[in-house]
Amino acid sequence: GSYSYSGGNESYNEGTAFASRPASLHGYYKYVCDSHDTAEKGTVTVQILNGNTVIGSGSASLSAAGNFTAFEVPLTYVKDTPKATQLRIMFSSSDKTRESDIYLTTYCELWESCKRGATLTVDNLTFTY
Repeated sequence: GSYSYSGGNESYNEGTAFASRPASLHGYYKYVCDSHDTAEKGTVTVQILNGNTVIGSGSASLSAAGNFTAFEVPLTYVKDTPKATQLRIMFSSSDKTRESDIYLTTYCELWESCKRGATLTVDNLTFTY
């Protein structure tokens, strides 16, 4: 999908065409918390839609993992729903809902100064049916 923001006007098309109902999403992740918030977790949310209506979904929290670690997101569907038309998968490196609650650490070196929070890397996403 896509998302753009221009001077207060939002335009978005989150998701991609998709016409099946998988049982679960599988993949691998690495997750490094910010050093000031070791309780923070990453998140993954999967939604199967018909138009703008969510007909199936699932989510999972991703704890700190220094090496690639397997994860699974089982999907639950609403009974007697129409066919799937769209898929939306959303990953976040924070489980915080307000930007002001997210910790960032400032790194100052000779050649750069930057801020970094938690880091989430995902790989090898597959569905099971």
